[in-house]
Amino acid sequence: MKFFAQIGQDKWVYENTKNKKGGYFIDIGAGHPIDINNTYSLEKYSQWTGLSVDKGPPTTYGFRDGSHTIESYKKYWSEKRNNPIHCEDALDIDYKKLFQKYKVPKIVDYLSMDIHPPFATCEVLKKIPFNDYSFELITFETDFHRDNRTRKLSRDILEPLGYKIVFSDIQEDWYINQNK
Repeated sequence: MKFFAQIGQDKWVYENTKNKKGGYFIDIGAGHPIDINNTYSLEKYSQWTGLSVDKGPPTTYGFRDGSHTIESYKKYWSEKRNNPIHCEDALDIDYKKLFQKYKVPKIVDYLSMDIHPPFATCEVLKKIPFNDYSFELITFETDFHRDNRTRKLSRDILEPLGYKIVFSDIQEDWYINQNK
């Protein structure tokens, strides 16, 4: 199996779900459909389904000239991926409604969160309907080296909900749900 995530998020999820086939993911801040994408290998090699969210199109990965529209980004995404991309600013989304619209299961195997700037990821985290949905594994980009507020705020939200940090570096915190 080939992994595509920047720092091994997909490999970690694959191993911690015991190579699960047919899992479900939410990827907020998905970026490019393949390059350094946290969920592509799960979809491609383990038949996972899920929902990706990105305001798109990114300013990198071939979208540099500004001529690409959201519609061309969605088309490009659909050519590369089997699962949908929802294009909207992550800060403006009502996640409970979005999850209902896409029929997201109440138990999600993997939540990936990678929004820029880093502090925005915490603002999005506050919008996730944890009372209605649970996540077995979470990778949360803190970019601690850029904004040291993000790590503390995210931990203050996730740890009381039963998520335990199992990996942390200057870029990310990775969590396992202890409420299983």
